[in-house]
Amino acid sequence: EVVDRMGTDSFLPDHGVLIAKTKDVDTAPFIWVVDAHPEDADLVDFVRPDGSVAKVSLGDYRQLVDATFHAGTGPGVVSEHVDEANGLHFYVLDIARDEEGVLSYRVGVRSTAASPAVPRSVAVEATDAAGEASPGYVGGCAFDVTNGSSSTDLVRFVAESDRGWPTTIRRDVGDLDAAGTEQVPVHVSVPRGTRPGSGSTVTLTATSETDPSATQSATCTVRAAAGTAPQLVPPPTAPGPAAPLPATGPWDGLALLGLALLASAAVLRRRTVSARR
Repeated sequence: EVVDRMGTDSFLPDHGVLIAKTKDVDTAPFIWVVDAHPEDADLVDFVRPDGSVAKVSLGDYRQLVDATFHAGTGPGVVSEHVDEANGLHFYVLDIARDEEGVLSYRVGVRSTAASPAVPRSVAVEATDAAGEASPGYVGGCAFDVTNGSSSTDLVRFVAESDRGWPTTIRRDVGDLDAAGTEQVPVHVSVPRGTRPGSGSTVTLTATSETDPSATQSATCTVRAAAGTAPQLVPPPTAPGPAAPLPATGPWDGLALLGLALLASAAVLRRRTVSARR
């Protein structure tokens, strides 16, 4: 289910992909939300007369203020969930809004169970093999990743610098059509104080999620420029989790109730369709 702070849901604490689980028998709990951040949300519940702070307990439903999953690689983003009990791996791959502002996500799901082998191959080529930026700024290079198999595949991208310089890519996993190619820009932060002319070798490794043996890497070089060089600005990553509403705000209960109702509505719709079949 996709939730968004829009219209009658504008009071919700976050936007994103809501994953909820139900049972196949009529016993409580009937539905529960998969929390993308199961750790303590560290929300203030109230302040005591003596000035000490009481936090929301771990069992409180308000811990779900940051439960939704997001696309991208921004701070705090969780884009994957593995449901071990059902043998499913969920991927939130991309985000989009139509001309009316309606939010949608591209989501991939694959089985984690053993399945008949499907021949997979992945190819990686550095299309922009060199980049530079002044120390303290961002440089980069680009790679083409091609799915060489005869069907759509999920491919994981991992970028690394041999000198430990911070690297950023738009998404960790891409869905590539058969024989399809995706350009993967890699943005590299050149640390302040780096000696001009010195560089780092950046490696992009692409690996099939359905066949880990299908993997390939390519490299490029990013150097610290002397003087002032044109600077790259990384493209905006998919919107990350929004700051949750304060637990003491007037809408906190309604916000989580809204998430629960949306999940319940999805289950009711599914039951209705099943009944019609």
